[in-house]
Amino acid sequence: MKHATFTTFLHTLLYINFFLLLHCLYDLVGFSLQVYKGLDIITNKVTEEEQAQCRHHMSSFVDPLVSGYTVVDFRNKALSLISFLKCPTPHSEIKLFKVCSL
Repeated sequence: MKHATFTTFLHTLLYINFFLLLHCLYDLVGFSLQVYKGLDIITNKVTEEEQAQCRHHMSSFVDPLVSGYTVVDFRNKALSLISFLKCPTPHSEIKLFKVCSL
């Protein structure tokens, strides 16, 4: 019986991941180093092909030589972005967000 439950659990996870892959509209990146421009390799940023499948935000927008960027700045930008992306039109009431945080 445990095997059947575990199999059902795996199928559910696969279904959810497949659904998110097909319907993912936005990906908010929460890995702190990914906000910096030019650190693509050491931070394992998504490729342009991956960005074409699911729009990524909060990535590569801060110059690494600027030292005044704080976690509060990041939080404020993320909250305003989430508010902006909530579209009140009847055709897009639901948008999926996948917040990646490492």
